[in-house]
Amino acid sequence: MTSKGSNQDVSKTSGKGDYLWVLDQLPFGVSVQTIERKILYENETVIDLVGSYTQRHCFNRWHYLEGEGNEPCSDCPATIGFKDKKSHKVFRKTKDSKGEDLFLEIQFIPVFNKENEIDKFIEIIRDVTLIDKAKVLACTPVKEITKSVQSSIVKFGDLGGEIISTDNLDFAKSENLEEIIVKLTVYIFSGVIQGFEEQVGLFGPFPVLDKTDYLMETYLFRIRDINSNDPRLKGMQPCMILIFFPREHYFIFEKRKAIEDFMNKKIKEWGHLLAINEQSHEEFSEELKQFLELQI
Repeated sequence: MTSKGSNQDVSKTSGKGDYLWVLDQLPFGVSVQTIERKILYENETVIDLVGSYTQRHCFNRWHYLEGEGNEPCSDCPATIGFKDKKSHKVFRKTKDSKGEDLFLEIQFIPVFNKENEIDKFIEIIRDVTLIDKAKVLACTPVKEITKSVQSSIVKFGDLGGEIISTDNLDFAKSENLEEIIVKLTVYIFSGVIQGFEEQVGLFGPFPVLDKTDYLMETYLFRIRDINSNDPRLKGMQPCMILIFFPREHYFIFEKRKAIEDFMNKKIKEWGHLLAINEQSHEEFSEELKQFLELQI
């Protein structure tokens, strides 16, 4: 068969129909299966990736792995999809037939009959071995990833960073938390972002000083402060939320516009500086984790 990317008439050289050969040119695997997971069709990409198993069951692909190959995989997205009739996607860490690590993104897409019952389904398989996000998701539950996110809310005072409220930061438990926050606040306000009186929004990721295994996103905002005596601030207090997370979890901030919108909404709900306290910060931390779960 003519290789992918060729200018020749692939439909004629492959012996396939006018359209079916197009599926072979896709950069991801496609297979059509019955609800018993018997493979009716598979394109060339999925064959190159995990071998040909037409008229066999999809889970037979993993016959070379101990304890697998004879029944549906424990994380099969079709298992959930059969119940709620929706598309589902999983990231799987496995091994190829040579024993090398293989990271796959597997998507289940239901196909319905006239009675609106699942008649068969399409499985999309992507090799995401070189994608950091996929590697982390294949090994770590989403809730565990978002649980690692911690935050501190600070204002820019006379001495630099003044803590309003903070989580019990894991990486700072044995050190002076106040000192760390002051350093970080001065670093962001003075060293990175000028004109903080007007600057708002999400910025980062930034390194965490002396903590090479952590990164931080910073959300700068201005909020009403009835106790402000600085005429330059016009009754508004410049503040920021420092959001800390392990360096390998950087991808949780990919959807930056959505996260900014979430932050904006929270600031409007608080309304003024005195509304930010330990309880409101605790509620914010939990809501942020739940929101990030939906974005991953």
